[in-house]
Amino acid sequence: MILVSDCKQRIQEEIPYPDKAFNTSKWISDSLGCSSYRKNTCESVLKNEKYFLGKNYKKIFSLLGKPTSNYKGGLESGTLYYVVECMKIPGYNGEPEQYSAKESQMLLFDMKRDTCVNMSMITP
Repeated sequence: MILVSDCKQRIQEEIPYPDKAFNTSKWISDSLGCSSYRKNTCESVLKNEKYFLGKNYKKIFSLLGKPTSNYKGGLESGTLYYVVECMKIPGYNGEPEQYSAKESQMLLFDMKRDTCVNMSMITP
């Protein structure tokens, strides 16, 4: 018996992000969510959850940049946190306003074996 196979590696074509209006540079530069770009586009990201499911962390980073906060469990099997909207803390005694990501709305990507398995939103 003779077996013949195609030795060429099939290259999977990358599917572009469905929302053409989404701007990666603006998302990344609004890292604390204080410019409202993340807040205004978060609905699009959540609506396109199927795009992210099954993607590895490098693909997510290429669209959204590095997560705002630390990863729990590491890049490949943890949670990626992106701040969506900052919390402004008023300044006292002439001090300037401060911003906190701790008590902010966040977008989460749950990763298992370097694959996004779930997305969710946390609202304090």
